[in-house]
Amino acid sequence: MINAGTPAHSSTDALGRLLSEIWLYAPDIVVLGKALMTGPRVILLDEPTRGIDVGAKAAIHELLRRLAARGMPILLMSSDLPEVLSISDR
Repeated sequence: MINAGTPAHSSTDALGRLLSEIWLYAPDIVVLGKALMTGPRVILLDEPTRGIDVGAKAAIHELLRRLAARGMPILLMSSDLPEVLSISDR
């Protein structure tokens, strides 16, 4: 979801920059970014940060926070309770 006052290309550019940062930590996480670029209306994630390093985990959390701030519905399933508590708003 894009704010009405923000051109679509700037959101895509920002996502591309964030994906470049994530690529440095864990190339397999870029799959998440590619899926997001298809314009989903809801994001369903099952253990999205399992088995990745701390830097990649932080980048994914930041991406999820940004998407949620734009109004994107995100359903996250994780066995890592501290992770769930730190990024959940409900």
